[in-house]
Amino acid sequence: PPLNHSWQGDLGVQLKQQIAADIQAIAPHIQAPDPELPFIETLEEWTKKIGEGKDDGKLLIILDQFEDFFSTYSQKEEEKTYAEAFARAVNYFGLRVNFLLSIRSSAFTQLDRFKSLIPNLTDKRIELKRLDRESAKKAITEPLLKIYNDQPPEQRIEIEDEDKIEEKLIEKNLVEEVLNQVTVLE
Repeated sequence: PPLNHSWQGDLGVQLKQQIAADIQAIAPHIQAPDPELPFIETLEEWTKKIGEGKDDGKLLIILDQFEDFFSTYSQKEEEKTYAEAFARAVNYFGLRVNFLLSIRSSAFTQLDRFKSLIPNLTDKRIELKRLDRESAKKAITEPLLKIYNDQPPEQRIEIEDEDKIEEKLIEKNLVEEVLNQVTVLE
């Protein structure tokens, strides 16, 4: 599952707690590493536990809205501390963890602060273009139709159709409402 980190408080502690919560939600039988372990050692322990003692356990850590890192940890010493800890984890040879940073294009240049710490940080860059309304609608509905409708009938999910909704109760369907809200945020 994706991390649900809010970019508040001690970043290392928060990430370790979120990783533990997400892994244990999927595999409650896996015992969490000692919370006092340093960040890299915690990641190593998780990969061992996920790989059931073999060297094939891997983690993908997605740091969404990474631009918020720079505004939340704007005090020079605090930002430097977390940036260095993050860089050590990214650069640690043999660590079976991949990091994916999601950042707005308007904030991309803020990653320059990491250039000396993580020289190849932007080498593997994927730029996502804005979706038009019809493509966005498909991005919402198609996964539901393909994935969830392969479930037994009692577990299937439907997206309400405007024709099926009583206009007096609801004026727009869920997909249209989501698209309208996203459009407003842009």
